[in-house]
Amino acid sequence: MAATLTAATLTAKTSNRITASKPVPGSVANSALAPLSLSEDLETSFTLAFGTGSGQANHVVRQDRQLAAGASETLDLFAGLTDIFGVASTGFTNLKYLKIEQVANPSGTNGSGLTIGNAAADQFVGWFGAAAHTHALEYGGMPYVAGSAGGKTVSNTVKNLKITNADGSNAITYRITAIGVAA
Repeated sequence: MAATLTAATLTAKTSNRITASKPVPGSVANSALAPLSLSEDLETSFTLAFGTGSGQANHVVRQDRQLAAGASETLDLFAGLTDIFGVASTGFTNLKYLKIEQVANPSGTNGSGLTIGNAAADQFVGWFGAAAHTHALEYGGMPYVAGSAGGKTVSNTVKNLKITNADGSNAITYRITAIGVAA
């Protein structure tokens, strides 16, 4: 019996806390008021039901991939990646959610970061803004996360996502999670 995706719930959460102190006007520069504390929490989520329309998805890919020092690879989102059930897929026609994060290397030595985007041809522009735009990730930093219920088109001419190891001395391991509509 084949495994099927019946629903997906995605939640992305970011939390920021800013703390600062300010000298009292007219006083010695190193005297301070009580610390000024600001807190901001942002949580955004959306649910994708099973299907092929807006607000729907039928395909999930999640893979850990490794790149040698200074290496890059171009992922063809249209031709297909192995899905979460281990089945080689026909690829996406619409991508609703994309998350890329650097994870710890099994070897124990982690590269300093990676760059996403700017494939040589047939670039998947997605949420980047333009074909040549990139997003840099540092090891231990925030992952790249983007998505929308309507998604972004993937086709035979809008399909390639380049991932580059920005570290010339160490390999990196990264995780890609992609959810959308299969071709």
